[in-house]
Amino acid sequence: MDIKEALNFSGLQRFYTTHIKPLRTRINQLGTASNCTVVNNSTTTSSNTVLDGRMGKTLKDEITNIDAKTMNKYAVGIGNAPTIKYSYFIEATSVVPIGNISVPNYSKGVFITNGGSDGCLLMVDPQCNLYVGFRNGSTWTGRKI
Repeated sequence: MDIKEALNFSGLQRFYTTHIKPLRTRINQLGTASNCTVVNNSTTTSSNTVLDGRMGKTLKDEITNIDAKTMNKYAVGIGNAPTIKYSYFIEATSVVPIGNISVPNYSKGVFITNGGSDGCLLMVDPQCNLYVGFRNGSTWTGRKI
């Protein structure tokens, strides 16, 4: 295309269609995010706002903190193998005998049951050892992994 063709009406239309229109479309796609106000709190309800990147870590830390509190709040202290017929979080208040093994004090975990006399115990001690116990009726067997 020479300069005369570029400057006539059909040349300008072609230039617009090939270059300007796609560029305008891309700019419009970016417009919504680039025109937002950055906020550094998680309680805003205003439209056209985005969270500051540092809020991601803040929110993650809060979730981790709440998860830890929830686990401790609902953990039931046990000193012996569970005999009840419902599932719950547990924390060893003393050494807990599970079959032929002993789960150390301060271990945390969960007891899962089908509502009957069978169940499964998963606990982790402070040194990150995993203990698995199975209750079949009233008989416990356990393994340290």
